[in-house]
Amino acid sequence: MSPVLYLASRPSVSAWVSWRIRNCRWGNGETAGAVCRAMAEQTTQPLIQAVTHVTVQVRDQEKAKAWYTEKFGFEVRNDVPMENGLRWITVAPPGTTSPELALMPPQSAPGDPSPPGFRSGPVIVLQVADCRTATETLERRGVQVVSPAEDVPWGVSSIVRDLDGNPYNLVESRPMA
Repeated sequence: MSPVLYLASRPSVSAWVSWRIRNCRWGNGETAGAVCRAMAEQTTQPLIQAVTHVTVQVRDQEKAKAWYTEKFGFEVRNDVPMENGLRWITVAPPGTTSPELALMPPQSAPGDPSPPGFRSGPVIVLQVADCRTATETLERRGVQVVSPAEDVPWGVSSIVRDLDGNPYNLVESRPMA
Protein backbone atom coordinates (compact mmCIF):
# COMPACT_ATOMS: atom_id res chain seq x y z
CA MET A 1 0.00 0.00 0.00
CA SER A 2 1.41 3.41 -0.87
CA PRO A 3 2.13 5.78 2.05
CA VAL A 4 -0.44 8.28 0.77
CA LEU A 5 -3.23 5.69 0.58
CA TYR A 6 -2.16 4.22 3.92
CA LEU A 7 -2.21 7.66 5.55
CA ALA A 8 -5.63 8.43 4.09
CA SER A 9 -7.02 5.15 5.40
CA ARG A 10 -5.89 5.85 9.01
CA PRO A 11 -8.43 7.34 11.45
CA SER A 12 -6.14 10.33 12.07
CA VAL A 13 -2.73 11.56 11.11
CA SER A 14 -1.62 11.57 14.75
CA ALA A 15 -2.66 7.93 15.16
CA TRP A 16 -0.67 7.06 12.03
CA VAL A 17 2.34 9.00 13.29
CA SER A 18 2.14 7.28 16.69
CA TRP A 19 1.96 3.86 15.00
CA ARG A 20 4.77 4.79 12.62
CA ILE A 21 7.04 5.96 15.45
CA ARG A 22 6.48 2.73 17.39
CA ASN A 23 7.19 0.67 14.27
CA CYS A 24 9.72 2.90 12.53
CA ARG A 25 12.46 0.75 10.97
CA TRP A 26 15.03 1.14 8.26
CA GLY A 27 14.97 -1.31 5.38
CA ASN A 28 17.54 -3.49 7.18
CA GLY A 29 15.22 -3.94 10.19
CA GLU A 30 17.05 -1.58 12.57
CA THR A 31 14.96 1.08 14.32
CA ALA A 32 15.40 4.60 13.07
CA GLY A 33 15.46 6.12 16.58
CA ALA A 34 16.68 9.65 15.87
CA VAL A 35 14.58 10.01 12.73
CA CYS A 36 11.49 8.77 14.55
CA ARG A 37 12.07 11.11 17.51
CA ALA A 38 12.51 14.05 15.14
CA MET A 39 9.33 13.03 13.33
CA ALA A 40 7.45 12.83 16.64
CA GLU A 41 8.80 16.20 17.74
CA GLN A 42 7.38 17.85 14.62
CA THR A 43 3.96 16.18 14.70
CA THR A 44 2.92 16.25 18.37
CA GLN A 45 1.70 19.02 20.64
CA PRO A 46 3.78 22.20 21.01
CA LEU A 47 6.84 21.87 23.24
CA ILE A 48 5.90 24.98 25.26
CA GLN A 49 2.21 24.89 26.16
CA ALA A 50 1.69 28.15 28.09
CA VAL A 51 3.27 31.01 30.02
CA THR A 52 2.00 30.35 33.54
CA HIS A 53 3.96 32.59 35.93
CA VAL A 54 6.22 35.63 35.92
CA THR A 55 8.44 36.01 38.98
CA VAL A 56 8.46 39.47 40.54
CA GLN A 57 11.23 40.26 43.04
CA VAL A 58 9.89 41.60 46.34
CA ARG A 59 11.65 42.56 49.59
CA ASP A 60 8.89 41.28 51.86
CA GLN A 61 6.45 38.63 50.60
CA GLU A 62 3.69 39.49 53.09
CA LYS A 63 3.81 43.23 52.34
CA ALA A 64 3.90 42.52 48.60
CA LYS A 65 0.89 40.19 48.85
CA ALA A 66 -1.06 42.93 50.66
CA TRP A 67 0.04 45.56 48.14
CA TYR A 68 -0.97 43.53 45.05
CA THR A 69 -4.34 42.55 46.55
CA GLU A 70 -5.17 45.97 47.99
CA LYS A 71 -3.71 48.27 45.32
CA PHE A 72 -4.19 46.26 42.13
CA GLY A 73 -7.20 44.29 43.34
CA PHE A 74 -5.52 40.97 42.51
CA GLU A 75 -6.58 37.78 44.24
CA VAL A 76 -4.21 35.39 45.99
CA ARG A 77 -4.02 32.12 44.03
CA ASN A 78 -1.37 30.32 46.12
CA ASP A 79 0.29 30.89 49.49
CA VAL A 80 2.23 27.72 50.22
CA PRO A 81 5.29 27.27 52.50
CA MET A 82 8.49 26.26 50.70
CA GLU A 83 12.05 25.43 51.73
CA ASN A 84 14.28 27.97 53.54
CA GLY A 85 11.32 29.81 55.06
CA LEU A 86 10.11 31.06 51.68
CA ARG A 87 6.53 30.87 50.49
CA TRP A 88 5.10 30.27 47.02
CA ILE A 89 2.76 33.25 46.75
CA THR A 90 1.02 33.92 43.46
CA VAL A 91 -1.48 36.64 42.62
CA ALA A 92 -3.48 37.49 39.51
CA PRO A 93 -6.45 39.58 38.41
CA PRO A 94 -9.76 37.96 39.38
CA GLY A 95 -11.30 35.78 36.68
CA THR A 96 -8.09 35.19 34.73
CA THR A 97 -6.38 31.82 34.34
CA SER A 98 -2.76 32.80 33.63
CA PRO A 99 -0.16 34.09 33.86
CA GLU A 100 0.13 34.64 37.61
CA LEU A 101 2.72 36.81 39.33
CA ALA A 102 4.96 34.84 41.70
CA LEU A 103 6.07 37.15 44.53
CA MET A 104 9.60 36.03 45.45
CA PRO A 105 12.46 37.65 47.38
CA PRO A 106 15.62 38.32 45.34
CA GLN A 107 17.76 35.23 44.96
CA SER A 108 20.33 34.18 42.44
CA ALA A 109 19.35 31.43 40.04
CA PRO A 110 21.85 28.58 39.53
CA GLY A 111 24.60 29.77 37.20
CA ASP A 112 23.50 33.43 37.50
CA PRO A 113 26.54 35.73 37.16
CA SER A 114 24.74 38.51 39.10
CA PRO A 115 25.81 39.34 42.66
CA PRO A 116 24.19 37.12 45.35
CA GLY A 117 20.65 38.22 46.18
CA PHE A 118 20.20 40.06 42.90
CA ARG A 119 18.73 38.96 39.61
CA SER A 120 18.52 41.32 36.69
CA GLY A 121 14.98 40.51 35.58
CA PRO A 122 11.93 38.30 35.87
CA VAL A 123 11.91 34.54 35.43
CA ILE A 124 9.15 33.45 33.08
CA VAL A 125 7.64 30.07 33.90
CA LEU A 126 6.74 27.93 30.89
CA GLN A 127 4.41 24.97 31.30
CA VAL A 128 5.52 21.75 29.59
CA ALA A 129 3.96 18.28 29.49
CA ASP A 130 7.27 16.48 30.18
CA CYS A 131 10.04 18.63 31.69
CA ARG A 132 12.85 16.13 31.19
CA THR A 133 12.04 15.60 27.50
CA ALA A 134 11.53 19.33 26.89
CA THR A 135 14.86 20.17 28.56
CA GLU A 136 16.71 17.52 26.52
CA THR A 137 15.05 18.72 23.30
CA LEU A 138 15.96 22.35 23.97
CA GLU A 139 19.54 21.38 24.83
CA ARG A 140 19.80 19.52 21.49
CA ARG A 141 18.58 22.73 19.83
CA GLY A 142 21.47 24.65 21.38
CA VAL A 143 19.62 26.21 24.34
CA GLN A 144 21.79 26.64 27.46
CA VAL A 145 20.53 24.46 30.34
CA VAL A 146 21.39 26.15 33.64
CA SER A 147 19.65 23.69 35.95
CA PRO A 148 18.70 20.21 34.67
CA ALA A 149 15.22 18.80 35.20
CA GLU A 150 14.68 17.72 38.80
CA ASP A 151 11.80 16.71 41.02
CA VAL A 152 10.52 19.59 43.16
CA PRO A 153 7.47 19.86 45.45
CA TRP A 154 5.35 21.39 42.64
CA GLY A 155 6.37 18.94 39.88
CA VAL A 156 9.49 18.71 37.73
CA SER A 157 11.50 21.85 37.03
CA SER A 158 14.51 23.00 35.01
CA ILE A 159 15.99 26.37 34.11
CA VAL A 160 17.24 27.36 30.66
CA ARG A 161 18.55 30.63 29.26
CA ASP A 162 17.81 32.41 26.01
CA LEU A 163 20.45 33.94 23.76
CA ASP A 164 20.60 37.09 25.93
CA GLY A 165 20.93 35.15 29.19
CA ASN A 166 17.33 35.59 30.32
CA PRO A 167 16.22 32.64 32.48
CA TYR A 168 13.13 30.54 31.78
CA ASN A 169 11.78 27.99 34.23
CA LEU A 170 10.30 24.92 32.50
CA VAL A 171 7.73 23.28 34.78
CA GLU A 172 5.81 20.04 34.53
CA SER A 173 3.21 20.84 37.17
CA ARG A 174 1.50 18.66 39.70
CA PRO A 175 -1.16 19.90 42.11
CA MET A 176 0.19 21.53 45.26
CA ALA A 177 -1.22 20.37 48.57
